[in-house]
Amino acid sequence: MIDRIIDFSVRNKFLVLLLVGAAALAGARALREVPLDAIPDVGDTQVIVYSRWDRSPDLIEAQVTYPIVTAMLGAPRVKAVRGVSDFGYSFVYVIFEDGTDTYWARTRTLEYLSGVTSRLPPDSRTELGPDATGVGWVFQYALVDRSGRHSLADLRSYQDWSLRYYLKAVPGVSEVASLGGQPADFLLIQLYQFREKQRIAEPMNELTKDFTDDDLREFSNALAQLPPPTAPEEPVDAARMARGQELVGKHRCGFCHNPDFSGHDQIGRIAPQREDYLLKALTEYKSGERSGYDPAMVEVAQEIPAPELAEIAYYLAHWGR
Repeated sequence: MIDRIIDFSVRNKFLVLLLVGAAALAGARALREVPLDAIPDVGDTQVIVYSRWDRSPDLIEAQVTYPIVTAMLGAPRVKAVRGVSDFGYSFVYVIFEDGTDTYWARTRTLEYLSGVTSRLPPDSRTELGPDATGVGWVFQYALVDRSGRHSLADLRSYQDWSLRYYLKAVPGVSEVASLGGQPADFLLIQLYQFREKQRIAEPMNELTKDFTDDDLREFSNALAQLPPPTAPEEPVDAARMARGQELVGKHRCGFCHNPDFSGHDQIGRIAPQREDYLLKALTEYKSGERSGYDPAMVEVAQEIPAPELAEIAYYLAHWGR
């Protein structure tokens, strides 16, 4: 067979060259036009149902995760449903059969979710996750003010209220996630607590007692524009840092406060902060003195022994060193 091919090629040189040229042109065109994924997504078609409710995992499991999971089990072409409950959060992963169109799956999930939302706690919030998976995280960028005229709050506001909408309008972009900057909403809640004496700190209670809601908003925006504190310039205990990092990972502090501990929306920045302030705040959560502010944080702190709270505060105070 090989001898015949060689003999045919020798006898028909022009035809062979013509076929090789055509193959080369076809290859060049395919190289330019065939869509390729640098990291192909070979995972199952899945839809993530995300819920937030400031309660303990057992309550979230019983009143949020379980009703959603049982509702999704009846959806067509569903292969598996997996639920995860954590402090203040619930994730339900609805996995569909191979070949299911992503947008068809999202439509069916919304259809079945609408039948269960009336049975969820009224102060809980449930929504679908983005129509993308982890391998779709393709680009990261940072807003840096080299002029020194803009604060972190200015940059975060520009990111949240302007830039992200331009990026989401780009075809193929499903989500723009923001990290960094001190959220003004978190500061507003704290100022409100001081004004209503739900948190007791005499200087702040006295300062805010006559503030209107508008005054609180303006004050929180002004505070948000201040630069975050820097880690203290002192020798760091490597053993305590290692222990603190282990505890922060164990108790999943970065899950709520972002991996860089910068906070978001109504969840504040926790690093870097002063060690004494962090330890005092954690101790007050553990004792219940701050129970009216964040019930989920109270339940987390109550399960952490006091020595571990001190190690967590030390690590966060020196984070970034």
